[in-house]
Amino acid sequence: PKIPDKDQSTAIAAHGTHIQVVARAGSGKTETVANRAVFMQKHCGVQPDQMLLLAFNRKAAEEMVERVAAKLGSTDVPHIMTFHALAYAVAPQESQLLFNSPYGGEQSLSKEFQHVLFDWMQNPQFEARVRRLMLSHFRADWDRIISGGLDLGPEEMLAFRRNLASVTIRGEFVKSFGEKTIANFLFEHGIAYNYEQIHRVNGRIYKPDFTLPRSGGMSKGIVIEYFGLIGDPDYDKEVAIKRKHWRSKTADWTFIELTPNDFGCGTEAFERNLDLKLRNAGVHLRRLTENEIWQLARERLILRFTEAASSFVGRCRKMWLTPDELSELASRHIALDDIESQFIDLAIELYGGYLSRLEATSSDDFDGLIQKAIVRLQAGHSAFSRKDRNGDLRQIRFLFVDEYQDFTELFHRMVSAIRAFNPNLEVFCVGDALQAINRFA
Repeated sequence: PKIPDKDQSTAIAAHGTHIQVVARAGSGKTETVANRAVFMQKHCGVQPDQMLLLAFNRKAAEEMVERVAAKLGSTDVPHIMTFHALAYAVAPQESQLLFNSPYGGEQSLSKEFQHVLFDWMQNPQFEARVRRLMLSHFRADWDRIISGGLDLGPEEMLAFRRNLASVTIRGEFVKSFGEKTIANFLFEHGIAYNYEQIHRVNGRIYKPDFTLPRSGGMSKGIVIEYFGLIGDPDYDKEVAIKRKHWRSKTADWTFIELTPNDFGCGTEAFERNLDLKLRNAGVHLRRLTENEIWQLARERLILRFTEAASSFVGRCRKMWLTPDELSELASRHIALDDIESQFIDLAIELYGGYLSRLEATSSDDFDGLIQKAIVRLQAGHSAFSRKDRNGDLRQIRFLFVDEYQDFTELFHRMVSAIRAFNPNLEVFCVGDALQAINRFA
């Protein structure tokens, strides 16, 4: 058996008040929760039905049951479950419960949201708005929205975006804004290209940024390199080797190089320079229409939009916002740019559509389940029923919460509702502030 150290023993034996334990990953927080429950049951006369241990997923709850049962040498253990299991025990659902399994398989929540989106996409005006947004997104580097950075300040946003990969309209993850600009220019002009195709220089594998195979009026293939770190001594040595290599291949290849200096007068000047170099290399250029670009990228862009919008809707559900409350928040929000403003307007409409579909299909998601449980708890309903065991929240003296850093607004309201009719309840929670995924999300 693992013997608790001094700090763990202090946490295990503390009583008479609420306890919050903050400790790093791997320091034995969950083990401390299990030991505290066992200590109270074996040595303090606390009955199993007077303790409730809440974990954040089913696997964690099952592991907690195994730990406590093994330590007690008995199956007579405290109530141990997830927040969602408690919500279901308080407010059993007759409606279909939608969820996405993190391990694959069941993905009914995503499917239901897609139904809403596809219904709305039948409206040509709505699809035109999505098309305008998504094409603008890829041109203006929309990563801050799809990565959940809407709540960051300007300085934090800048640092955040520097650490993000850029995504082209065609779907590649590229290493710089320069590469992204080149890729999008080629795509929007219907030019076939390979990103980081393998070549060999002096027997070494070398992958230039863009390789354009010979076609149409081109007498040679074309290689485009974006040298983004010009001025760094080591980088410049590599650049010199690459230049020398392509000078020796002029019979078969045209070499085009671009640097950050080409952005000196903005993106449009950069693209004009690229346009000129490609025409001089024999490339016939015609910019595709917006509709042609959309049709080429439509399926993938809609998938990206669906991921972003469903994430946005999920956050609204966890904050228990009504569509009207969301609209009120949006009216006071100062958007960073027109792209963010467009996205929020579309997401608000889809949020209302999603809630309407849940009602029409007699379905609910896990956040809705917790909301219904909170309403029952606030009305004073304290009994809960599970397949193998019933209980009463008025009789719970000690509440344990594992992974407390992942506490959401809904979980907070749930615990607050329980404490309203059980004011003597003592809460013991453990967590690690450096793993606060909901804060980052």
